[in-house]
Amino acid sequence: MCIRDRTDDLAQSLRKMVLAMAIGRYGYKPQKGRQSTVTDIRDDLQAAGIDLSPSAVRAMLEQASACLPGTADGRRKTGSGG
Repeated sequence: MCIRDRTDDLAQSLRKMVLAMAIGRYGYKPQKGRQSTVTDIRDDLQAAGIDLSPSAVRAMLEQASACLPGTADGRRKTGSGG
């Protein structure tokens, strides 16, 4: 579900930034099911001293992915007004 509450704008922006980095750096594909990129991201977080579970990483990526145009949730499509 795409989070659109104004009080959560900053958190959603951070999710989108993480998603963009996951796509650009790790080759994450939002439409694909489970991927090794989630573990790769988690491993890099652990190397930086940040303990986050793969399920937490996956959840953040899925939440941000829900706001992409053309996603399976049907809320936004490429070329639509929102």
